[in-house]
Amino acid sequence: MLARKIEPLEPAGPQTPGPADVPAIERLLRSRAPGCIPLEAETIRRHLHRFAVYRHGDRIVATASLRPIDLMRFELRSLAVDEQWSGRGLGTRLVSWAVEQAELLGKALVCVTREREFFEARGFHGIPEEAIPPKASADVSAPGTRTAMQYEARGILEGGETWTGEEVEHPRAGHVSTREMFCRCPV
Repeated sequence: MLARKIEPLEPAGPQTPGPADVPAIERLLRSRAPGCIPLEAETIRRHLHRFAVYRHGDRIVATASLRPIDLMRFELRSLAVDEQWSGRGLGTRLVSWAVEQAELLGKALVCVTREREFFEARGFHGIPEEAIPPKASADVSAPGTRTAMQYEARGILEGGETWTGEEVEHPRAGHVSTREMFCRCPV
């Protein structure tokens, strides 16, 4: 009698993907992140350490990544869930993973999304798009249809710490923006 492989009922994760997972992540992002600039396999490979995935058997069914955008914030990117697994909480679990990573390092978490209600229900609040550095918001192709959101990690801005801003010219981008800096000021 042949032994049958039994698939687990729940996907396993969040897990760190390996190099063999790059094509699956690329396919999932292309199919489930409409309107976003698709990531090429080489970009995913180069930043694989920033990704988390959920697997069902050998198949990747959800993914997300974090990218540092300044000294005090990460950007949640590349959040996608396979259509067959949509509505089962995997997106929420990946957002929780991202929040946990940000809190562990005492950083805020930002994202640019079309799903405002989804992120508000998970503790995010709207922020002006200009508050996200150009590097992080450069892929916002349709202004007005997306919302910049932020989650404040516990412990941020405690003990007299304040945010300050200074205008900085970005020679390659050809414009002036506000660079946020973090300083500790005794109160």
